Amino acid sequence: MLANEMYGDVWYLPGGNTSVAHYIADANAHYIMKDNREEKAMTMSFEEVYAKPAAFSIGKRRKPYL
Repeated sequence: MLANEMYGDVWYLPGGNTSVAHYIADANAHYIMKDNREEKAMTMSFEEVYAKPAAFSIGKRRKPYL
């Protein structure tokens, strides 16, 4: 599972020790940053994120659906 979205050319992912990572673990899903011990957001390039095995993505949507 992948969380958040890109801003510019940087992807901000919650660290593996954040509430988002814990929510994903509680849902019995595999978070791509689960082995990371950061309590803050981590930055990655699009290429780094794309290389991770993620079947699903969650994030907020800034624009409403039409």
